[in-house]
Amino acid sequence: ISELASDKDGFGSAWLLLEFIKKGRSKLPLGSLDLSGFSLGAGKLKLLLASIPPGPGILETLTCGSHVCKDACLPVLLDFLRGLKAGGTGGREPSVCLKTLNLAKCDLNQATRGIFDLLPSSLEHLDLSGNRLRCSSMEAL
Repeated sequence: ISELASDKDGFGSAWLLLEFIKKGRSKLPLGSLDLSGFSLGAGKLKLLLASIPPGPGILETLTCGSHVCKDACLPVLLDFLRGLKAGGTGGREPSVCLKTLNLAKCDLNQATRGIFDLLPSSLEHLDLSGNRLRCSSMEAL
């Protein structure tokens, strides 16, 4: 699904697979989603992240790339993390239990320091390697 989602020719297939998983029509394991090669627009990212089925054990690892962590895509990522921290959709369903968030080489800067306030409590591993974080970002973390 990760490879399909990062390419404009395969995006529709990735979205459809996520929708099938979300509606229980497919038992494909998701486990991780690698968006390090994602280069599509913020609208596509929002659609993709909104299609991730809720529930523990569904998505445990999310890998982001530099495109996901800047410009118009960054607010979409922040909204997704905000939803995870809030506990899912209206508290009716269990939230995704994200255990690993890989933000390596995402060009995180001063503008992205708010991301640390949105990290879900289920998070066990956070990869920030390859980023030049300033003191204020480290204080926020």
